[in-house]
Amino acid sequence: MADAWDAYPLATAPTGWDAFPPADKVVPPAPLPDYPLSSRILTGTDDAVRAAANTVTMGMADRIAGAGDTLIGKAPSYNAGVDAQVALSNMARERSPYASMAGDAAGIAMLPNTGGALAARMGGGALARIAGYGAEGAATGAAQGAGNTYTGNLSDYLKNAGMGGLFGLGTGATAGAAFAPRAPRLDAATPTVAELRAAKNAQYDTLRDSPAAYHPNAVANMAGDAEQHLYNEGFGPRYSPQTWGTFDMLHGYPPGATVTPGNLDFARKQLNRIPFSDLSATDRESGRILKERIDDFIANPPPGAVRPGSEAAAAQASDLAQNARGNYATMKRGQALENIATAAEDAAASASSGMNRENAFRAGVKNFINPKTAGYEKRTRGFTPDEIDMLRNEIVRRGPIANAARTAGNMMAGGGGIGAPIVAAAATGSAGGLAGKYFADDPATGSAVGIAVPAVGMGLRGASNRSAANAVARVTDTILQRSPLYRERAALAPMVPGPSLLSGANTARARDAVALELLRQQQQPNEQ
Repeated sequence: MADAWDAYPLATAPTGWDAFPPADKVVPPAPLPDYPLSSRILTGTDDAVRAAANTVTMGMADRIAGAGDTLIGKAPSYNAGVDAQVALSNMARERSPYASMAGDAAGIAMLPNTGGALAARMGGGALARIAGYGAEGAATGAAQGAGNTYTGNLSDYLKNAGMGGLFGLGTGATAGAAFAPRAPRLDAATPTVAELRAAKNAQYDTLRDSPAAYHPNAVANMAGDAEQHLYNEGFGPRYSPQTWGTFDMLHGYPPGATVTPGNLDFARKQLNRIPFSDLSATDRESGRILKERIDDFIANPPPGAVRPGSEAAAAQASDLAQNARGNYATMKRGQALENIATAAEDAAASASSGMNRENAFRAGVKNFINPKTAGYEKRTRGFTPDEIDMLRNEIVRRGPIANAARTAGNMMAGGGGIGAPIVAAAATGSAGGLAGKYFADDPATGSAVGIAVPAVGMGLRGASNRSAANAVARVTDTILQRSPLYRERAALAPMVPGPSLLSGANTARARDAVALELLRQQQQPNEQ
């Protein structure tokens, strides 16, 4: 008996898959034209030159070529000639994008670089670099935007000029601030406290051997003026016996004697022997004032004080005295700041984790410049108001970024000590921890977060500590540079370029390349 399915005829039509030809019968796409290598090189070179010409002329190369075609009858009109050249430039850029970019770079390299000179004239600081490179970039970008517009519509020229100017301004300001050379600086080493001490000692040694000669009555007059000043200030012989003994020496030269810088230096040495004690405090202050008067006498002898024939030696002695005195005063200021830094390091190292160096620096300098604390006038003697302000602003008050890092470090228990485990426990993913709300199903991650919080805090505190130490060193260097020894070095030192990531020319080239590419991406085809 026949099956019911036998009533259906066998399928003879091809199935859906049978409609596709076998794989070996698929026709491959037509191969691209294989131009000879020499032809490709020549074409790429020509395209690169075309791009360079348009870039260096701010888009005028196509106009010049279009005008030439019109003159020789190759184009029916100037506009038609320019349109044809613009079309050729667009085809070249599409055909050889990398060669065209190389041409752009070459054209940019030929543009003048005035931003660096402008920034240098304004001091070379960050704002000067932003203004110099930004202004030049804005002008170049505006010229490129307008020059590479060929529609003939004023609105398109203005729009593209504004867009190019904005791109040039933004890239120029950014590149100038980040990459351009900083202000030139003198390649003169800042003297150390030890070097200032050595220079001061050498100058006083030379001064002692000076052949300069002074009249004894001029020396006696200087001593008498100093005595009167001390009496007026309340310093008498009763509490300043060694100082008054030195006065006797200065008054005791016979009328026909010759007083030399060596004789006066001997008087200074007597004053240096006054002991450092509470009982001798008045005597030491009196002696300091008399030493200043002796130094002033040598540095600026009054009229008639120098014996005839020793004027040149006296002038040399004056220079030596002023330089020795200046180096000594700067040495004392530098020594005071070094003492503050050493005390701060010791205080931080001896307190728990040792991570509070910044606090110690701030506290030490704050106390040093506080006019309400005892001994303010004595310890800040010789510091200028600008130097006091520098200490206050750069070390005590710091800046908003430094203070924010310090605050964040404190909140994360970056100072170590007992706070770190408490914060870690509060942040951990264990029961009751803040991170547990987010890592309830992953306590390992929560615990890692809890441990990382104080670690990040310690990193922030470490950065704050280093920043504060650098600020102390920077201010100390500035103060040490106000010394005769540094001025001598600066007079002989060459000017060297400031540090930079790129040269001034390369900064301008990078700026113009980025601005030009941004401009090309934003311009509409019908605006070109």
